Amino acid sequence: MLGLTGALTVGKTALAASRFELTWNAAGVERGERGERGCIAEEELKRAMSTRLGRDPFVPPGQGEIVVDGRELPGVPGHLRARITQRDPEGRVLGTRDLEAKNCEELRRSVTFVVFLIVDPEAALGGSTRSAGPPDAKSDEPAPPSTEETPLQARKERPAADKHDQRPPATVVRRRRPELAAVPPPLEVDLGLALVASNGLLPKSDLGPALVLGVMPSTLPLRFEWRGVYRIPVGRVAGYDFRAVEQQWRGCYVRRAFGSIFGTACAGATWMAILPDARGLAKGDQAPKVIFSPILALGPSLEIGETRLFADLSLALPRQRYAFSYRDDGRTTPLHEVSRIVWSLGIGATRSFR
Repeated sequence: MLGLTGALTVGKTALAASRFELTWNAAGVERGERGERGCIAEEELKRAMSTRLGRDPFVPPGQGEIVVDGRELPGVPGHLRARITQRDPEGRVLGTRDLEAKNCEELRRSVTFVVFLIVDPEAALGGSTRSAGPPDAKSDEPAPPSTEETPLQARKERPAADKHDQRPPATVVRRRRPELAAVPPPLEVDLGLALVASNGLLPKSDLGPALVLGVMPSTLPLRFEWRGVYRIPVGRVAGYDFRAVEQQWRGCYVRRAFGSIFGTACAGATWMAILPDARGLAKGDQAPKVIFSPILALGPSLEIGETRLFADLSLALPRQRYAFSYRDDGRTTPLHEVSRIVWSLGIGATRSFR
């Protein structure tokens, strides 16, 4: 069944409008194994609406009283998504609807109904559609009941003798139309955990947990991410212990590879602090050392419903390469120097929420 994640509403300004602009965009959305672009074509949607209404309510761009902008969004098999936005001629958003469906046929039916609701809300909510042509003024016979008559036309065109057969007043069959709902947030947020293994920052390879927070615009193939990592070395060097904390800020481009698998390429910055926990280090080496560095990352992700599983390889390129040394029998002995490239391998999962 259709999932309405946004409120199904009709703006007041749409009730009196008779000229509508309709656009539909499925660019960048692939459905099926052969890479078909989207489920819905703009011209097919216009023809279906004109056939259902018995008239063509759509006008060229720039001439409409209401602009209906539809867009298919990236999804996974069995979880197709689309968004319909209703605007006035000045571009102000009057309402928005997020649709979800299990397949293309269900998505087409859902989109057709929502556009029908915007263009002719009375008919969509159980009223009557408008006739495609004018009534026959030459006929002397009273007009029989028709699904294309409005209740008001039925009262005017039938003779007084049919008073008991008249349809109920329009106020009886009309349903109360809901007010315009607030536009839902255009961002999807996810939160999760990861396990990160790294080499090059501390004297030994390190392993530690990470907290991951991601934000994705609903209509763009982008992801913005923050990570906080705590690094614990897998062993000591010459009896000395080191720890580290890290924060990463990433901007990523996300592209569907096939099915529900996506490829992600990221660039950003990282802040790392080395925390020596060792007495006997050379003077000045016992204090924390802070490093700023650009970071690059690449990896796949798998989306299963609201859960995102991911793995990535990241490279940090620190310009500040601190060296640590210790005193041994009065001599200064090198212990560790931060590498030119600090690599990290992370694997984890996040859960999205709104």
